[in-house]
Amino acid sequence: EYGIRGFVAAFNVADGKEAWRWHTIPSPEDAAPDGIKGWEGAFLTIQTADDHPSKPHPSMIYKAMADAGIEAHETIMIGDTTFDMEMARSAGVGALGVSWGYHAADRLMRAGAHAVVDTGALLLGAIEQRFAAQRDTASRATT
Repeated sequence: EYGIRGFVAAFNVADGKEAWRWHTIPSPEDAAPDGIKGWEGAFLTIQTADDHPSKPHPSMIYKAMADAGIEAHETIMIGDTTFDMEMARSAGVGALGVSWGYHAADRLMRAGAHAVVDTGALLLGAIEQRFAAQRDTASRATT
């Protein structure tokens, strides 16, 4: 928990500049009436199944993108279940799996993950690689 909390905090306007926008679809037990426990102010948008069809329906991702004013090629879903990967692929966004959650890495890959990382330390590199691939695909589509 603390490795990821610190990882997110490192990109949460610590230097006054926005380096990354992090979006999350928290589990229901993470939701609290006054926000997300310990994460208040860290996210631009929070989407839950309370307000959308359940995963793998892409509604939560579509709403998060609309709230952020970004396109699919600017979006990556990071998750630990096959439902997360299927939702990402249904929405046409990047799909990165983390192996320390509910489903094993091989299941995440079969469900459509572009990559799966084993530690929080590897996540930033995977994000950068996925964004580079998505930028390349988007630029080829416009030329």
